[in-house]
Amino acid sequence: MIGVGMVMILILAVSLAVSIYLLIRVKKIEIALGGRIQLECIRQATIEKVRPSIVRVVGGAGDGSGFFFRQHLIATNYHVVADEPSPKIVYSDNQFETGRVLAADPDSDLAIIKVERDIKPLEWNKDGVQEGDEVLATGFPLGIGLEGDLTANMTTITGQRAFDTQGRDTFLQVDGGLIEGMSGGPLLTKCGQVVGINNAQLADHAIGLAIQGIRALAIFGSMMTSPSQYSDAIARINFEPDKSPRDTVLAYYNYLKVRNFQEAYKLLSANFVGDVSYDDWRKGFVFSLDTSVLSVKADPRNRNRILIHLGSTDLIEGRFVVRTFEGSWLVQKVR
Repeated sequence: MIGVGMVMILILAVSLAVSIYLLIRVKKIEIALGGRIQLECIRQATIEKVRPSIVRVVGGAGDGSGFFFRQHLIATNYHVVADEPSPKIVYSDNQFETGRVLAADPDSDLAIIKVERDIKPLEWNKDGVQEGDEVLATGFPLGIGLEGDLTANMTTITGQRAFDTQGRDTFLQVDGGLIEGMSGGPLLTKCGQVVGINNAQLADHAIGLAIQGIRALAIFGSMMTSPSQYSDAIARINFEPDKSPRDTVLAYYNYLKVRNFQEAYKLLSANFVGDVSYDDWRKGFVFSLDTSVLSVKADPRNRNRILIHLGSTDLIEGRFVVRTFEGSWLVQKVR
């Protein structure tokens, strides 16, 4: 005959066994989903947390994405700024400023842009990821061709790929989610930690590649330690307004491009400016995001008459307005 005490012991033993079993099951689920922290993270909350730290990178030849990885420093792909020494950085509040490419490395396709604005950097994930892990591919698809907020596509790690001579795993492969314009944006865990940098899409967007975060972080460390070793690939603009009438016009628009409005204003003649002060003239460029010279050449019949084909992008109340212009300037040397 089993006494009441023995029944109680049996019940407690069974309860303990069930509890242990359930704890083991929960732990396995947590591990499968990336741990307790990953399990507790909510996608929308993560997007809202990282949104201010992810930016548009706008250049004359193309657009991309980037993100703050240290104070005043933005990470992006080199190919986003390969032809753009003064990329415009557009923030989540639709404010923008002109950045400066601090270091660039074509071999790794990475670049660092320095800005004045101070925004909280994203955290790096140093634990690594595995095949099957869910991640967020973030950025601004199609560049200024698609207005609106940050895009965050849920995707899955499907492998690791080696493209360097040592055969090291240098890229994370994901099952899509990357679109032109998202290059340079961060690939994130569900809690918002950086595991990679969006780099390329293959097979009609069916496959995406991201530079491994640990590798990128090491290269950025070298860039910041020895920036002069990573300066040769940075695009540069030469300003030579006194060289020829053509160079005068080119310098004027390039000053506008880098937002050095005072130097641009100095190149305008008194007859052109009239009674318009610098401050009033400057107001016409409040919304000017980018100015790019598409072609500039002298009129064969008059070398002082310069024919110009120009592209411009304005950012007005969150909308990108793209225009092209054709016209001419008559350049006269003022003594």
